[in-house]
This record gives sequence, C-alpha cells and structure tokens, in this order.
Amino acid sequence: MTREDCTLLCEDIHVAFAIDPHQFVEPLNPDDPPRRQVTQVTLEDATFAAQAIMMAGGVQGFHEDAGELGSRLMIVRPDGTARLTLQPENTRWVGMCTQTD
Repeated sequence: MTREDCTLLCEDIHVAFAIDPHQFVEPLNPDDPPRRQVTQVTLEDATFAAQAIMMAGGVQGFHEDAGELGSRLMIVRPDGTARLTLQPENTRWVGMCTQTD
C-alpha cells in the first residue's frame, strides 16, 4: 500500500490479514453472550489482533482501537481496492489487495 498523498518516491507498506467467516454465524442459543470477531493482522513488522469486519456485498477489513495511542482501520472492497487509515498520524494508505488461500 502507498500513502494516499504521496506523489514522488513513495514508500510502500505491507499489510496481511485473514478473516474466518465462521466467526460471523448466528449463535445457536440466543442467550449466548455476543462474540468478538477477531483477525490477526501483520502490518510491516508488527502483529496484532483486531476486530474483524465483514459487511454485505463482500466488504472486509479490520479495526483496532488503542485509545490514546491511536487506531487502525482497513477496508477492502470486493474488487480488491483497499484503504488503511492510521491514527494519530492521520495518514491514509491505498492499494490493491490480493486474496491467497
């Protein structure tokens, strides 16, 4: 991914994550407490757990909120276009994602 506002000699970063769709099935018992859907994310040399996102239409991604330290939000559209927003740096990264099995 490349910084959205970069026009010359742009630094790239690497992001990888996988979402298990079975995490999003309805509970067998409606009285079960809500489950947190998670994904393991690798962002450059950092690995962390984040809230997995799966939306209608095939949109996927993750969100990690570290309070005052910042947050990371990545959204990938079905066509592979992706956007990653990093806070508190307030930087946006864009690129194409490929799915590997």
